[in-house]
Amino acid sequence: MKNWQDRKIGARLGVVFGAILLCLIGLGGFGLTWLGRLNSSMSASMQKRYNTVELTHQTIEHSITNARITLQLFETTNPKELKKLNQENEAISHGISAQVAEIESGLNSAQERELFAIVTQDRQAYISARERAKKLLADHKRDQALGELSENVIPALDTYRAAWQKFIDLQIASVLQSVKENQDAYGLGRRIALLLLVITLALATLAAVSVTKSITVPIQQAVEHAERIAVGDLTKEILVTNHSETGKLQQAMQDMSRKLSSMIRDVREGSAAVASAAQQVS
Repeated sequence: MKNWQDRKIGARLGVVFGAILLCLIGLGGFGLTWLGRLNSSMSASMQKRYNTVELTHQTIEHSITNARITLQLFETTNPKELKKLNQENEAISHGISAQVAEIESGLNSAQERELFAIVTQDRQAYISARERAKKLLADHKRDQALGELSENVIPALDTYRAAWQKFIDLQIASVLQSVKENQDAYGLGRRIALLLLVITLALATLAAVSVTKSITVPIQQAVEHAERIAVGDLTKEILVTNHSETGKLQQAMQDMSRKLSSMIRDVREGSAAVASAAQQVS
């Protein structure tokens, strides 16, 4: 099995630069995926908070409308008008109950549930006070109904609205906290990405230097050996370090040096033989 140094130069360069490219693609893919998830998470959280706050505002507006209808009950004596106002009052109450149930289904934290329990308790207190005032009014006890309205219904409504406002404030604080957490996560992710990029560049640099040296050093040795051959020094041998293109070049230089040495030795031996024969003839 070939080791790293024995592989062809093109194969080594392809492996190194392919690995660098894969690392960069992987790093880019990780960064894009992570940013996508972060954006999706933040968008989902913001949308959920927005929907909750919007439903809360609608519930408060409907409660105010119901309070206005309750006051109108004290301003009319027309039976048909009273019936119509009571029906509107009941319909709005049912709508508020549906919105409250929807808000409750989306609660996550213990603090949200705690504030929502207070809202539910204050709403029930307001509804109870309002129903007592309506009953007194239906029983033609107008003065007592007005007393119930001013002493209990209106204060209960104010308490109820204040509880909803605290719930809204919590949602706004949660949104700000989510934004901060996402900013912190983005900062951490950016630092990790920069660290991975630096590590990738460092490893790429080391790999490039290693491959470059594995190519240039054998070539430099072959050049030095050729220069020695050019000045007639055939005594030194070149070390063959691998079996790649550079190793084959080293081997070729080594074979050429040996053949030249053999040829020179043969020429010298022939010259000596001719000189000896000439001396004998003389």
